[in-house]
Amino acid sequence: MRAYDTEECTLLAKALDHAWELYLKSKRLTAYNLDLAKGAIAYAVMDVARMDVAWKGGGNPRQIAKAAMPRVSVHERRLQAERAIRRE
Repeated sequence: MRAYDTEECTLLAKALDHAWELYLKSKRLTAYNLDLAKGAIAYAVMDVARMDVAWKGGGNPRQIAKAAMPRVSVHERRLQAERAIRRE
């Protein structure tokens, strides 16, 4: 685990905003996944942030967001499974 400085946190916040925009444009948001989508996107952005590739070139929030999008589905499924377990 690593700590992020203020500049990196700002970059990640921008990447999260861009990823949310990409998610909305993909028309994947539904009434069913509304409560999970933002969390899944945040997990996906952090996955990319953990990789050194995210910081090459000073870190581009749009590139981080774009790289995070394929990972969103994995986190949505995981969060859905966790929610189902809690309901049992």
